[in-house]
Amino acid sequence: MGSDWNLRCQVLGGLTMAEIIKPLLVVLLLAAVAFVLFRESSRSDAMRRKRFDTRSPVSEHDFLLECEAQDVNLALSLRRKIADVLGVPAEKLKSSDRFDHELKPPHGWEHDDGVNVLMLELQAALHAKHLSADTKEIQSVRDYVTMWTRVQAHKAPGSN
Repeated sequence: MGSDWNLRCQVLGGLTMAEIIKPLLVVLLLAAVAFVLFRESSRSDAMRRKRFDTRSPVSEHDFLLECEAQDVNLALSLRRKIADVLGVPAEKLKSSDRFDHELKPPHGWEHDDGVNVLMLELQAALHAKHLSADTKEIQSVRDYVTMWTRVQAHKAPGSN
């Protein structure tokens, strides 16, 4: 059988058994790690959502009033984006929700912080429009919406 296997491997470009199995094991290991991370991330989202189970929904109108939003579509879009990234129900997000309190990752899940994703995207938009602002000053959903409003209202250099 060994010579048959070697003959078949030679048909595959002269690869040895080890050269074929090693990449397959690496792919299998990466798939297992990705599965575990996905499963654990889902668990973290469920734990974060649980904080909102007893909270009453906040209407879009009330959210916009609390937010003092100048751009209604942008504010509602950002509300949905925050909810999607952090895995919480959008209709229960308040403009006063703080990223380091109500929206923080559950204890033990600090590495799974979607807030960083939101802030990095905002920093990239600030940079693209040559605006300077410290995203560390953003405490709440209202602050986040206000900063994005500033970004959207600013024209990038060279644009008309």
